[in-house]
Amino acid sequence: MRMAKRYNYRGEGPSMLQRTESFARALLLTPIMTRKSTPESSENDVLLLCRRRCCICFGLHGDLGIKQGQIAHLDHDHSNGNLDNLAFLCLPHHDQYDSRTSQSKGLKESEVRHFRGELHGRIAKDIVTSRPDVAVIFKESVLFTAERKARITTQLNSFYLYLTEIGYDLPKDAPPLGVGPGLSFGGVSPGTVYDASMFIPGNDIDDLKNVTHVYSIFLFSHLLHRVDLNPEAKGFAMRAVWIFSDYYRASFVSKHSVDPKSSSAKLETALWDIRRMHGKEFTDRAMFYTFKRWRSPSPTEVDFDTFFATRFLIGESVIDNMGQHDDPIRSFLAARGLLPN
Repeated sequence: MRMAKRYNYRGEGPSMLQRTESFARALLLTPIMTRKSTPESSENDVLLLCRRRCCICFGLHGDLGIKQGQIAHLDHDHSNGNLDNLAFLCLPHHDQYDSRTSQSKGLKESEVRHFRGELHGRIAKDIVTSRPDVAVIFKESVLFTAERKARITTQLNSFYLYLTEIGYDLPKDAPPLGVGPGLSFGGVSPGTVYDASMFIPGNDIDDLKNVTHVYSIFLFSHLLHRVDLNPEAKGFAMRAVWIFSDYYRASFVSKHSVDPKSSSAKLETALWDIRRMHGKEFTDRAMFYTFKRWRSPSPTEVDFDTFFATRFLIGESVIDNMGQHDDPIRSFLAARGLLPN
């Protein structure tokens, strides 16, 4: 009769302890697969575009009610966080979309993409017809599909409303929008908005940050050149356009990054740090009154950073109460080398 082989803990085979240790080491060395999270900026764009409406509820039932839901990856690849691959779905429809069944025909990706485009178009139409917001003119391009037009229209209207709620008096028309090799804005002065053009990169057309960027440049170029007509101050005015534009488009999405090579990196970082210390609403309003109390530089003002920091203090004083913010911000700007001590 064949005897079962028995380990004796000492010689010919591994003991129970050794086998347990070996198994534990294998577990520790086994790579753990983690799900790559969707970028926060992409999630924000999805929620702004759909206003938390489920595109399947809308597509199948015409339901435009606000839902509790999640952001679905249409290709079921959670590492693909591109905006075009994302859609907000209510909880039941997200479960239904992610499930696989052989008994019934499940929801197809092409269906959800179609419903998403219809929903974005409906929301954009409702926004434009219900409020006197910005009209978007698209140059002729096959890249401007109906769904992309809806996304871009919604994005520009959202940014427009954000700035007008702060207090800015903005034009209701925007320069025609086209696609090109990169971001650019240009126009003829004097002239109308139709004598200018905005361009976003065709190879990154679905990144809504691009259209917000170029539209913001247009807005503050229009605003500042309307109040600062001093030809000798043109250089300062153009740099101020970039400061206002970069600040507000970053504050709009509550996310900021500074190019360390930028000549205004120190000033931009300081403004964002003030926002961290005193809050979004305070700094948004302080920047607004910086614009409202804008003054051209005097002949003795030759450093732009100091010039703008001084204008910021003048604007901030409008909403300050008994100097509770003025002195700390003045000291902060001086410590950053933006004001004389």
